Amino acid sequence: MRIGYLSSACAHFMPELLNRSSRSEPLIDVQIFEMTAAQQLEAFSEGRIDVGFSRPIDGGYTGLINQHHLTDDPIVLVVFVAHPLSKNSSVNLADLAPYPLRLFAREQASSLFDTIISAFHRVKVQPQVTNEPSSMHALLTHIASTRNVALVPSCIKNLQTEGCVFIPLTMSPTMPLSVPLEMHWQDNGVQVTKTWLNWCANQTLAF
Repeated sequence: MRIGYLSSACAHFMPELLNRSSRSEPLIDVQIFEMTAAQQLEAFSEGRIDVGFSRPIDGGYTGLINQHHLTDDPIVLVVFVAHPLSKNSSVNLADLAPYPLRLFAREQASSLFDTIISAFHRVKVQPQVTNEPSSMHALLTHIASTRNVALVPSCIKNLQTEGCVFIPLTMSPTMPLSVPLEMHWQDNGVQVTKTWLNWCANQTLAF
């Protein structure tokens, strides 16, 4: 069985999930492939993966791909350790207006990008989006070497983040800024996939 996964969002639970799977379902050979949300959609359409872990899928795939909500990942600010905002215990979106903003490429994770831009619009702040890296590692490298700022899911802390500081956002309790993590699959009629999904539905993981 083939699983596509978003490494930055799944690194903290995927090893445990696969370990349990190998013990409980030893006859199921699980293969994993690191993919962005966009790459997973392409892989589903080409029949190259059976299950995916990523951000919400594009609305155009509703009804074609099943989805199950796993958790909500708060969005946080990340800055260079010597950045003027690095000592703040929290920030609001208006605090970011003076600084160039880097966001993860929209074509790779449209739900994340749109969630962040919509939040700026709600508080009537115009962000200075200057770059959209297609890799979270590249984004962190940029931040660790510049005076730019970035907004990322808090799970990015699980990546190598030397030189970076993560700061919570101050948001309205009724309008928190977060991005969901979901499990996706297609009803492809493959018994191995059905067996694994049934097993996975009974698992409790620490997200």
